[in-house]
Amino acid sequence: MYWLGKLITGYLVLAGILLHVIVAAGAVYRPDLVKQAEQFADKAMNKIRQSHTGVSNNHDSPQPKWSINVEIRHNFEPWQPLKNIYPKARQPFINSPDNVFKTLNDAIFHLKPGDKLYIPPGIYRQGIAITQPNISLIGLGRVIIENTAIQNKGAIITQADNTLIRNIECRGIFVAHKNGACVRHEANNLTLEHVYFHSSQEGVLSGNVSGHVKIVDSRFENLDTPGARAHGIYIGSGTLEIDNSIFLASLSQGHEIKSRAASTIIRNSVIASLSANDSRLIDIPNGGKLLIENSVLQQGARSANQDMIGYGLELRSYRENQVELINNTILMERPGANVLFNGHHALPEPIIENNRILAKRITNLPGKNTLFKSREAMGLPPYPALPARNTAIR
Repeated sequence: MYWLGKLITGYLVLAGILLHVIVAAGAVYRPDLVKQAEQFADKAMNKIRQSHTGVSNNHDSPQPKWSINVEIRHNFEPWQPLKNIYPKARQPFINSPDNVFKTLNDAIFHLKPGDKLYIPPGIYRQGIAITQPNISLIGLGRVIIENTAIQNKGAIITQADNTLIRNIECRGIFVAHKNGACVRHEANNLTLEHVYFHSSQEGVLSGNVSGHVKIVDSRFENLDTPGARAHGIYIGSGTLEIDNSIFLASLSQGHEIKSRAASTIIRNSVIASLSANDSRLIDIPNGGKLLIENSVLQQGARSANQDMIGYGLELRSYRENQVELINNTILMERPGANVLFNGHHALPEPIIENNRILAKRITNLPGKNTLFKSREAMGLPPYPALPARNTAIR
């Protein structure tokens, strides 16, 4: 019987190789058939999901018909840099246009505490390590940092306190450890103003020393780590303040915002899955103070987690624990059960007031809020449109 087992094993191996060759050839010569196969698989998975949850995707939530980038363009104009206040600048300079340096590396080398480094328009494929305190890094016009990482960590590393980064676009940051960030924050106090971080493994990644992290008028989107879970931002400690900013479409079951800070404040912002396969929109695993107000929260059909907001689910690290969700527009468009707030049972009752909420099914909702069963009832255009806000974001 030994020879029979060897024969069967050889047959299965040969059949597997042949199947892979056929699939690869089909992907090259008949992509239409591959697409049809994917659609068939999607329908089959939808039937399986319906049998387990009693909910059909086709009737319970909108199904994405476009790519994530198309959905983003549907809702937002392309990001634009701030006006160049030194249009004649052709080389980086420190503090004054008279203090010019031939290269960006040369300018970085000469930074002293309290300096302002101005970077002229262009694409830069070199990382920046900030080793002096109180440094401002300012882009003039369109400044793009791409396809680079220093110390196998990120495009910009803050290794001294009190850094300001303004008007910088960052993209294509990937490292072997799958956590390449546009900014790797390793000191106290970071301010980001009008930055655009996208198409990288992480937006901002900080450790156990963060100080106060403030993000204003900024945009984070399409952050992805295949094989791992990327986040738009990950703050390891300190305090976090977000105002007038956009967080869109984290992929690979990451969170748009993950904060272990003692206090997390989010105001006047848009945090949305669209059709990305993210997890929670906002994860506050260590508890602390959480305030979300005057913002738009949207969880899409492909989100992997039924929770929109997770709180204190790993470890309660702080004495003061308080949650407030005030005056937001909330779209819960994931099929099946939806949980707006999943918090530690021993915490004080969250304050969830004066929110407009779209949800066909929702559990665990205290407070006085207005519920809607459909976009039409809410007065919203069809998916993928997001609600407009009073505060404009460029």
